[in-house]
Amino acid sequence: MMRCRQRQRGAGLFGLIFWVAIIVIAMVVGMRLVPVMTEYFAVTRIMDGMARGGDTTGSQNEIRASFNRKASVDNVTSVSGEDLEIVKASGGAILWISYGKKVPLAGPVSLYLDLSHTSMPK
Repeated sequence: MMRCRQRQRGAGLFGLIFWVAIIVIAMVVGMRLVPVMTEYFAVTRIMDGMARGGDTTGSQNEIRASFNRKASVDNVTSVSGEDLEIVKASGGAILWISYGKKVPLAGPVSLYLDLSHTSMPK
């Protein structure tokens, strides 16, 4: 009597372990990046609000102080008003910021983000 061997179908154990590992790594990276990106979006919102609201018409010290006040409300700790590059233009000032953020992932592995934003007066 000949036995017909059926072909296996479906996911194997090693395939399942591989995909679970990929998903876990992606989740760890995502969880580490969420706070950094939330703070970056707060910085861009502050700068764009200052450009739209006319907070860029004063002196450089006034602009930096205004940024610091707004940043303290949004709990921004990575940058301050001193990190702003301010260029006077007609109708206000152009605000530019550039900073790096090192995000530790696991052990000696880190991710470095180079973040920058420019706000122009409207």
